[in-house]
Amino acid sequence: GVHSAIRVYGADAVSRTASGRFWRIGHWASRMRQAQADSLRDLLPPETLPFVFTIWLGDASGIDDAAYRRYAAAGTAHILAVSGIHMSILYGTLAFLMPMTKRRRTRAALQIVLLLAFALTAGARISAMRAATMFTIYLFADVMNRERD
Repeated sequence: GVHSAIRVYGADAVSRTASGRFWRIGHWASRMRQAQADSLRDLLPPETLPFVFTIWLGDASGIDDAAYRRYAAAGTAHILAVSGIHMSILYGTLAFLMPMTKRRRTRAALQIVLLLAFALTAGARISAMRAATMFTIYLFADVMNRERD
């Protein structure tokens, strides 16, 4: 029942003592985050990585205090927290790309899985999980073949 969060900086700050348990969701979410981070490093210019890592992976370690203050002064700091706006963009994209899926129940189930996977990949922060839960409840009506209300 003990939960904690630790922030460390630098390559020498952490040493591996044991492998994670492969059957845990956190293990697979962490592996998925790492794979996506590696792909993003290969695809994107280095100067964009701190912003992309923050909004896609929930990793704000690359955003320094001065950059955060600039976002706050511009009134756009909220975009750095993975939350409902990110889930809405993902849901809108999925809804746009999935009309070819004829079965409403299948489409909704796939959207739920992808939204929850994104929330886990983004670090399972409370704001991301809350938004994913809200979309899950909304889409579950389709899974149960009921009207959304």
